[in-house]
Amino acid sequence: VEATASLIQQYADTLITVEDLISGLSYTMFPDYVRGAAYNRIISDVSALRELPLKHVPPQKVISRDDLKEETADGIDQKTQEKFDQTEAMLALLEVIPTDYDYTEGTVDMYGENIAGYYVPSEDQIYVVEEDQLSQTDQLVLAHESTHALQYQHHDMGRFDDPTLDDDQQLAFLSLIEGDATLSSVLYLNEYIPTVEQLEIFSSFADFDDGDSQNIPNFMIKFLSFPYDYGFEFVSALYDKGGWEEVNLAYENPPVSSEQILHPESYFENDVPLNVDLSSPMEKIGEKWIQVDQNVMGEYGIYLILEEYFGPYAAYEATHGWGGDQYVLLQNTETDSYAFLMQIDWDGPDEAKEFWNSFKVAMEHRNQYQQIIDEFVLDPVTRLWYDEENFVLVHLDSRTTYLFIGEEKSDLEQILAVVLE
Repeated sequence: VEATASLIQQYADTLITVEDLISGLSYTMFPDYVRGAAYNRIISDVSALRELPLKHVPPQKVISRDDLKEETADGIDQKTQEKFDQTEAMLALLEVIPTDYDYTEGTVDMYGENIAGYYVPSEDQIYVVEEDQLSQTDQLVLAHESTHALQYQHHDMGRFDDPTLDDDQQLAFLSLIEGDATLSSVLYLNEYIPTVEQLEIFSSFADFDDGDSQNIPNFMIKFLSFPYDYGFEFVSALYDKGGWEEVNLAYENPPVSSEQILHPESYFENDVPLNVDLSSPMEKIGEKWIQVDQNVMGEYGIYLILEEYFGPYAAYEATHGWGGDQYVLLQNTETDSYAFLMQIDWDGPDEAKEFWNSFKVAMEHRNQYQQIIDEFVLDPVTRLWYDEENFVLVHLDSRTTYLFIGEEKSDLEQILAVVLE
């Protein structure tokens, strides 16, 4: 198989799934003399269970983990590397990964160590990673990947290749796809795997060790798991509402935000994100700065930033009411340092103020930061903190909050002035 790292990221299925059900499994393969017959039976059973007729049986191939790791590393082309470098700079600035963390190496390790199988649409082929021991959990891997093959046989999956979609829209669509496959494999487990063998699968939880993944930052692990965990909950809500017909209809009207995945009722109510556009103020920012990235963080991304220092429940409450956002990553042409700006529009002023107050509390939990108070005594809607490396500024404006992070206080104040013109 020749697949770029971005392709493997898009279609790979890892050990992280809903409530650690599938993530706790040690995936292995049947021996050669069993594999072919078992695979044909499994994909036929999944087709019947998923209520999608099987148009043809895609070939399946076993790949060793060493070969997978090599393919993943070798598949990082220049465009992917540039994107990785930008992501590393942004996540380090947000302090959700260590400043000396190698994002590219971590991503390769994360996928190389944890991928159980993947479907490559351009080849119409399923790849399953071979392990040393045999296990009944192989059936779940094949059931999951078979669902992906059926999706491509019946639905328009071109949304993956739509360059106009932002990251949050892509994450939402991926959550539909992986949630569908995860629900299908869980139902397959209940329907086709005997109870005794299910106990064998569940018993593997106690022995599960994610190895190198323990060194992967929490932000990356949780972002990777989102399409499986929350996608499962989202697709389950569709299934409960109208069975597989409702799930199939979602491919014609796909979710457009992580908010809709987190809160399926917002999908049913057609609560679409607000359009936030920082393009105009960025044109006035001056020649000192170049824009290296502009995208949407989404409710879940903002939740993870807060959750890192504020805890899951408080972060969930603070980000509920997200309406839309856009961020830009800027680079100083003189110093090569980075600055981060994000505008978040909320459903109303109350939700904006709740986030603003919660962010202030979260900053108090970051002991290395000190608040600059004297300059903002007469400014009740702006707060500024600093540590040895960065300044962090948050500003409240009715139903909108702004977050700025950078090395120089004067830079943040200049960017804020331009944005608020």
